[in-house]
Amino acid sequence: MSITSPADLEAEILRQRERLTETLSTVTERLEDADVLGHAEDVLGRVEAGASDLIDASTDERGRPKPAVLIGGAAAAILVVALVRRRTRAKRAAAAAPQRDAA
Repeated sequence: MSITSPADLEAEILRQRERLTETLSTVTERLEDADVLGHAEDVLGRVEAGASDLIDASTDERGRPKPAVLIGGAAAAILVVALVRRRTRAKRAAAAAPQRDAA
C-alpha cells in the first residue's frame, strides 16, 4: 500500500496501532495462562508432598500399614455399612407406609 496523503498516513498508523493492541492482548492472555499453569503445578507438588507424608505416617519401616490405621479403616467401614443399612431400612419403611395407610 502506498501512502500518498497525510490522511492515508494517519489511517495506516491507526491500523498498525490496532494490530499492536491485539498482539499485546494475545501475549497478555498467554502470560496469564502460564501463571495459572505455574500455580497448578505448585498446588500439585504440595498435594503430592502431603500424600507422601500421609503414607509415611501411616506405614511402618517395611511399608506395612500400622495397626492403628487398620483399626481406623475397619471402624470406618463398619460405620459406612451401618449407615447404608439404616438408610435402606428407612426407605423401605417409608415405601411400605403408604401401602399400610391405604389398606
